[in-house]
Amino acid sequence: MMGVTHAESGFAAGFALVAVTHPAPLVAVSGPLICAAFALMPDLDHASSKATHSCGIPSEALSWIIRRLPGGKHRWALHSLTAVAVCAAVAAVIDAMIHGPWIWVVYAALGWAMHIAGDLMTDRPVRLLWPFSDRPVWGLPGWHTKVLGVTLKVRLTTNGPVERGAVRLWLALIIAGSLLLILRHITMTGAV
Repeated sequence: MMGVTHAESGFAAGFALVAVTHPAPLVAVSGPLICAAFALMPDLDHASSKATHSCGIPSEALSWIIRRLPGGKHRWALHSLTAVAVCAAVAAVIDAMIHGPWIWVVYAALGWAMHIAGDLMTDRPVRLLWPFSDRPVWGLPGWHTKVLGVTLKVRLTTNGPVERGAVRLWLALIIAGSLLLILRHITMTGAV
């Protein structure tokens, strides 16, 4: 998936979490943004990703280092369940240092996990169980089906028409539905 789709999926997941947990206003605003930012981070293992170029020289240097470490290939170490756990641990340490709300850790890990979930829907695998296994994992079976004479692929092609259209529409609908739930909660409880 492209960086913008990863960020949108992170934002949508963060916004959905706001809709069901009704956090304090600071978290309601910052949570989806944290989730969107962390949804970009697994692609620090790719030289031309949005994450690599997001902060100029510092993020480019970090990406350069990551790509030279064991498992630093694209869709390997940073696209694993181990990386989600490390992300949560690092976020917890930073959160403790700045005395932030603990829920920020959840938003960070959720964003990272959303990135991996998105990549599992594409036509290329991830190393989900790295470092315990280098075996590639595909999230969706590679079947095709015909609907009204049109062949539909289940796996998404990165930056293909399904990602640019249907997936982004689906994410927009999640955000809209979450917004309706938040507004419903506000009107029913009077809480802001």
